[in-house]
Amino acid sequence: MRELANTSTERNDLIITPRLLGIIWKSFEWHGLFMNNPDTPLLAHFLAYYERPVQNPVFSWYNKAKQLTYRYDLSINQVEVTPSVQPELRWESDANKYLWKILPPEWLEANGNWKPIWFKAAERWEIAPILFILEQGFDVNTTDELGRTALYYVVGPFGGRLDLVELLVEAGADLSLPNNTVDILLERSQEGLLGRIEIENAALITSYLQSL
Repeated sequence: MRELANTSTERNDLIITPRLLGIIWKSFEWHGLFMNNPDTPLLAHFLAYYERPVQNPVFSWYNKAKQLTYRYDLSINQVEVTPSVQPELRWESDANKYLWKILPPEWLEANGNWKPIWFKAAERWEIAPILFILEQGFDVNTTDELGRTALYYVVGPFGGRLDLVELLVEAGADLSLPNNTVDILLERSQEGLLGRIEIENAALITSYLQSL
């Protein structure tokens, strides 16, 4: 595991919302880091700790019965248990693998350069990075080198993904942009339809776009 860093959580001006902090907290629960500990801190304490400007991004708690200290460092999104004993060492490893899935190192190290991550997520229909980048204040109408927005990529081909279409529209997707008009999006949604599920998904997107 990477060494816990004593650096500010604002080093990249990241916005870590209560939504994401809640998912991080749940990962501690799922991986046994609160098991058999009557002194487990409350989620409210965790949220409050990171809501205020803190110089130290490390939130820690103690299991008196097991004499174990747990330290979570938001700046690298990793948790450490000391001393290193089983089964907590295995739980720590599993938790850290999961933490890097929900808040990967490339997001922590993006330094505001969200565009490559944004369009890769749009092309793969990945909702987690799109939601996170929107929370950073990223412009939903940003275009790539072809003049296309993320909305163009999530309506199709192969049936698209309706929940992402709805998310981007609700986030302010501009349907008057040249490659973002409803007619163009409807045409895109009909590309690559091979099976029943894809056809049904495309029909849902078509109905939604026509209702706008």
